[in-house]
Amino acid sequence: MTVLDIKLSNFRSCESKIWHFDRKKTVFTGRNGTGKSNLAEAVFFCSILRSFRTSSLRELYRLGKTEFLLEMTIKKRSYPEKLKIIQHLGGGKKLFIDNEPVVRSSDFIREFRAVAFAPEDKNIAGGSSVFRRRFFDMLISVLEPGYLKALQNYLTALRERNAALKAGPAAGEGFNDGVFAAFEKVMAENGSEIGTYRRKYTEIAAEKLIQLSGSDKWGIVYRPEFPENSGDYAAFLSSSRERDRKKGFTFSGPQLDDWKLTFEDRELRSYGSSGQTRLCALYLRMAEFMLVRERTGLPVVAIVDDVTGELDSENRNRFYRMLDLADQSFFTFTEFPGEEFFADAGELKIG
Repeated sequence: MTVLDIKLSNFRSCESKIWHFDRKKTVFTGRNGTGKSNLAEAVFFCSILRSFRTSSLRELYRLGKTEFLLEMTIKKRSYPEKLKIIQHLGGGKKLFIDNEPVVRSSDFIREFRAVAFAPEDKNIAGGSSVFRRRFFDMLISVLEPGYLKALQNYLTALRERNAALKAGPAAGEGFNDGVFAAFEKVMAENGSEIGTYRRKYTEIAAEKLIQLSGSDKWGIVYRPEFPENSGDYAAFLSSSRERDRKKGFTFSGPQLDDWKLTFEDRELRSYGSSGQTRLCALYLRMAEFMLVRERTGLPVVAIVDDVTGELDSENRNRFYRMLDLADQSFFTFTEFPGEEFFADAGELKIG
């Protein structure tokens, strides 16, 4: 599978433009601020309907616009296929494959697989729990369609429960136990499934981390913030209603989970050096790339947004050897790199 072209309309700083690709490796070059990362981000967005740079969709719209459009042509097997996304500022979206509407996001994201490597990845190891949850949510969603459905079901029920926690007392009403029990049943069933997937892929990612780094000094531990048995979690939610009402939100669940990333048994977030956190994040992205290739058996596109500059020669060469396995790769640099790896790459000047 290869990306043949992509059209952006009102995405980030781009009003409307189409780019064509004809190489296995393409390097986007240009000065800082010319839109190289925006183009890389748009390619990735067509893969999983999310950005690798931000969790806020609002940042993706051109200033003053309320929707953006992405159209990508990919070649699967021996024929081209067109993917189309119309994203509205209110949160709604329309998805199309060859002009046919697609109702479920999980069906759309199966068509095109991409893994992104970006400077923001350092936050996976060194930032807050939000970044680690996002990493595992995106990884597992690509590999397990059932996970995305469970996550969506859980978050919908969570929003309803939180709204009820705030609205009832504000309106001078008591709690309706039946309403809360319905929300909590959905949360408990789907939360248990989410926890099972997260524990499974934590173990798999830990094995890959050791394999890719060549060292058993690295480690990952999953730290759930809820009882993982569905019955226990439902009972816990029921007993926690009064406490949660006072706080104004649900104080336990997969939305608060975290992972402990370590080197030599020391937590990277608290004790890791800048180099260690960056290297751990790179290895995790490499693990993601390998897992997507191995477990789906499908082609994978690599998107590399300015992450090689701080790597030593050993890790840079290890990274490039892995990227040779990609069906297509996109890179961002201010100038075309002189390394042998890029001898057969095409250049696309941006700005």
